[in-house]
Amino acid sequence: MNTSQFMITPDPAGTDAARVEGWDPEARSGAGAWVPYPELLLRLTTKAEVKPVLPSQRGSQDDEADTSEVQTESGTECPNRYQERERQRREAAEWLQGLRASLRTAPTVLFAEAHNARSHWTWLQDGRIERDRLQDGLAPARRLDPDLRMVRVRAGARNETPQWWGRAPEGKANGIQQGLWVPEDAAEDARVFFSTTAKPVQFKHAAVTADKLSPRPIAQGKRKGEPTNDTGQAAWMPGLLEIAVVGCHRDDGDDPRSLALLTHILRQPLDYDQALALPLPLHLAGLAQEYVLPTPKDDEAETGDTGAAVQSGASDDLDDAQDASPVEQPVPNLELEALDVDTEGQLQLFEM
Repeated sequence: MNTSQFMITPDPAGTDAARVEGWDPEARSGAGAWVPYPELLLRLTTKAEVKPVLPSQRGSQDDEADTSEVQTESGTECPNRYQERERQRREAAEWLQGLRASLRTAPTVLFAEAHNARSHWTWLQDGRIERDRLQDGLAPARRLDPDLRMVRVRAGARNETPQWWGRAPEGKANGIQQGLWVPEDAAEDARVFFSTTAKPVQFKHAAVTADKLSPRPIAQGKRKGEPTNDTGQAAWMPGLLEIAVVGCHRDDGDDPRSLALLTHILRQPLDYDQALALPLPLHLAGLAQEYVLPTPKDDEAETGDTGAAVQSGASDDLDDAQDASPVEQPVPNLELEALDVDTEGQLQLFEM
């Protein structure tokens, strides 16, 4: 679980500027405090150092204890991994409780990314989450604090949200529309919405009607009507972002549609030319993991980058300085999370 937490506070003067801060649990002599984003990133680098573990002397009591434990469990280390998972969940609960306490000073929207957090914050799973309540430990879920709202987002990883297409009139090709959507049969108090964005610039030459298996007529331009084949062209697979307004205060005038619209707008901040895969706070939190997670050697990184470029078919028009999407970046040991996550038979989150 990426436990980096960031807060974006709009300028009270009404300008387009905003203050970006991150939570540093070691600030103020261990009491914790919100510090500027660049300062937190520098502090994260100090936590990325991996201290060498020196083996104990041969024949020590510790080695004998460890050996007996492994033999007792038929030579596997799974029990140790599950014990470690429980320890991480307890730490995540303590972290969440501290986070909730730090957000009581002003109205705040808490964003959570389902794939990243639910293996440690199990309450986020579809079968456990509750509307307008919050559980951050062993105690039962309770109502949200008066100034707290919560939104859970889920992208297309593990095929949990489908690809999408803009349905066109009969006889015309389906297109790609951007916007905030709600199902046609949604209830008046709908809490689940869907966010779509325009086709990225690196795929601007990819036709919506592209077909790698058979020729198709060109739809526009000087060669309109001529047959062409898209075997060598990279295609963009549109992803659907699910926005679940988990918690708000309807009795105090909160409108879930407004919180969903806020989430959608935060995918298109002014500082980015292209739409983000996640809302800006989650995007920044995902990028922060690059400061604490191990990175490959230079030669391995170059090889990996080349392979990724060939697979994605990215165009040279993409700005090299553009941040990569945290959703598309591999997370170490993610394959170990699958056993504890309810990815099979996903339950419907609220009635739409």
